[in-house]
Amino acid sequence: MIKLFRYYLCGIALIVGFAICADVHKHSFFLSSGLSDISHKIWNDDTSIDQTFDYFVSLGYSRIDLNGVRSGLGLMYLTQIYSPFDEDYVYNEDIVALNLISFLNKSIIDKKFFQLNAGFKSYYNLGGSYNNIAIGPTLGVSLKGISFEYFKGCMDLVDFSLYTDEISVSVNIKLGNND
Repeated sequence: MIKLFRYYLCGIALIVGFAICADVHKHSFFLSSGLSDISHKIWNDDTSIDQTFDYFVSLGYSRIDLNGVRSGLGLMYLTQIYSPFDEDYVYNEDIVALNLISFLNKSIIDKKFFQLNAGFKSYYNLGGSYNNIAIGPTLGVSLKGISFEYFKGCMDLVDFSLYTDEISVSVNIKLGNND
């Protein structure tokens, strides 16, 4: 029952990311890269083990509505996945290294070349892992189209003891049909 609730909650986060937005004002693609410990914590419930931060690359679609709310969907490719099937949690090529991303954020401070954004993000691992959902808040800074973002996501929705951290840099590629 708890696993069903986790899938239901992730589905809601994915749908809300697009349903809340009003009429679309700007379309863009995003490309981001950064460091995250989600690849280690997908299979590992033990928080006492040293954290391992690995590189990731994300690509997706985002939009900004007339109220300034930005939402989007994308895919995150993890460079490594650790699994309990191998000794000492080493890289396993048989496990899917893709995550589905959904996010929603809004500018708190919006100047000409500077923005401070806050929102939430969710990840869903497309492999058959133990902790395949991460949901949490984001805080980001944008300078001339380049965004720096920090994400702290909860991966254990039962006792709230497992969290993941991520730091990313992203670039938005605007499409031609923007207003």
